[in-house]
Amino acid sequence: MKIDVLGCGSAFSRWQNTSALRIIDDENRQWLIDCGPTVPRALWQRGGGINDIDVLFFTHVHPDHCTGLTALLNHWKSFAREKPLVIYSQAGTA
Repeated sequence: MKIDVLGCGSAFSRWQNTSALRIIDDENRQWLIDCGPTVPRALWQRGGGINDIDVLFFTHVHPDHCTGLTALLNHWKSFAREKPLVIYSQAGTA
């Protein structure tokens, strides 16, 4: 398993870092744990792999943990992503 810290901080962090991780599991699936507003930029800066996200897991649905999803969905739609995306979240948030 590989863990890539995409951001750490709080909703009111001075550097606008939001907490998020990219995990590559033993089956080579890429998990994105949370997706705050700075996460898409962090993924693009690392190059490659943004379309390789298989699973998105929201620990909770505060804005600093989920507002980057819109940018990712727009990117994936623009580049005709066909790969399924599994999204996990708290009960009652769908």
